[in-house]
Amino acid sequence: MNCPECGSELVLRNGRNGKFYGCGNFPQCRHTESANTTVSTSKPARDSALRAFNQFVASKGWTQSQGSKWIQQTLGLNWDEAKIETFDEKRCETLVAYIKLEGVSGGQSDIALAFERAKQRRKK
Repeated sequence: MNCPECGSELVLRNGRNGKFYGCGNFPQCRHTESANTTVSTSKPARDSALRAFNQFVASKGWTQSQGSKWIQQTLGLNWDEAKIETFDEKRCETLVAYIKLEGVSGGQSDIALAFERAKQRRKK
């Protein structure tokens, strides 16, 4: 398998979140793919999803853990699947769409409301 960004060979590696394929041209090229799937995600799609997620979490005043729980509930994923670094391009686009929908509609998901209530209780 070759890196879609630079053409170098992808190497199977062990990381803190499990096995993944990393570009053999690391550190010049930082492309990675989950070893659990053969679908590669372009760096721009992953970067866009991460940027949107980080802005969303910050705007809500949440921790990254609370944001991860929101992803799990919203996309119906388990803890391991809710890591944006393992998302394929379609899942990245879906996440960004949900974030935009929640921001535009002004509505809040059940978990967002629960986090808000917990934050209000802590302030008292």
